[in-house]
Amino acid sequence: MPTAVTNKKDIIVYVMNLPEGAIDSIRKYEKITKTKYRIMLLWDERVKDKKDRGHTTGLDLYVSCDFSSASAIAKALLPYQDQLLAITCRSEKSMARFAEVVPHVSYLHTPTTDSLRWASDKYLMRKRFKIYDPTITPKFTLIKENTKEERARITKKIGFPMIIKPTNLAASLFVSICYHEEDLVKTLQTTLKRLHKAYEHDNRLEEPKLIAEEYMDGDMYSVDSYVNEHGEVYHCPLVKVITGKKIGHDDFYNYLQITPPLFKAFNNRKGRNSGNKRCKGFGFEKYDNTHRINED
Repeated sequence: MPTAVTNKKDIIVYVMNLPEGAIDSIRKYEKITKTKYRIMLLWDERVKDKKDRGHTTGLDLYVSCDFSSASAIAKALLPYQDQLLAITCRSEKSMARFAEVVPHVSYLHTPTTDSLRWASDKYLMRKRFKIYDPTITPKFTLIKENTKEERARITKKIGFPMIIKPTNLAASLFVSICYHEEDLVKTLQTTLKRLHKAYEHDNRLEEPKLIAEEYMDGDMYSVDSYVNEHGEVYHCPLVKVITGKKIGHDDFYNYLQITPPLFKAFNNRKGRNSGNKRCKGFGFEKYDNTHRINED
C-alpha cells in the first residue's frame, strides 16, 4: 500500500491583516500546549504594505502574490501546502481577497467562497435571507442611479422612512436614514460621490453599490453565532447596542454595548432563533447577527 506523505502542519495563515494581539495569543497558547506554531501573513502584492508588516515582530512568514491570478496564489502557497494548519481573515474589507484564496486551501476548514460573498455584501446577504426565510428580512432594493424615475421606484417599493447604506463598507460608514423625498435626493447625491473614494481607500475589489431598505424602529440587539461542521449553532450572550444616532449624533456607529440585556426570556430565545435562521441561510460557520426587537 502507498504510504501517505507526512508533514508537520504548524502554519497559521492570516490573510491581509494581523489582528492586534494575535501573535502574542498564539505564543501564549504554544506554552500551554507545548506545541510550536509558525505564523504567516499572506498579502496581495497589488496593495502597498504601508506598515511594512513583513517585519512584524514574531511573524515567521510573509508571502505576497497577485491575488487576481489563481496560478500566482497556487504558486505562492505550494511550498507550504502540506504544512498549513489553519487560515483566516480578520479584516472585513479584505473578504473578497480571502474568497480568492479559499479554493487553494481546500483541505483546511474555511467558509465557501459563496458564503464569504453573501456575508460581506449586504445586498446578496438579504437576497439569501429572503430565499431562506422572508420573515427575517426587511424590504430592500438595489439602488441603480440617482434619477427621478429610480427614486420613485425605490420609494414605491420601500416607503419612508428608509435606510440607505453601502453594500460592503463596515462600521456603519455612509449609513443614512431618509424620512422624505428631499432626504433621499440629498443622501444619494452625497453618498454616491464619496463612495468610490472610500472603496479605493480600502483597496476593495468589489463594485461600489448602495441599497435602500425598510427602516425598522425599536431597540437594537446583536448576537455572535457559531456553527460547527455538523450544522449545530452556538450563540454568545446577546448584546444591546446603543447607536450614535440614538444619542443624537449623525452616524449609526456602535456608541455603547450592554450585556446582559434586561428583557424577557421569550425575546432572548427570539434573538437566538433569528441567529439560527441566518446562519443556516448562509451555510456559514460564523455570523454576527444584528436585529431589532420591540418590547411590549
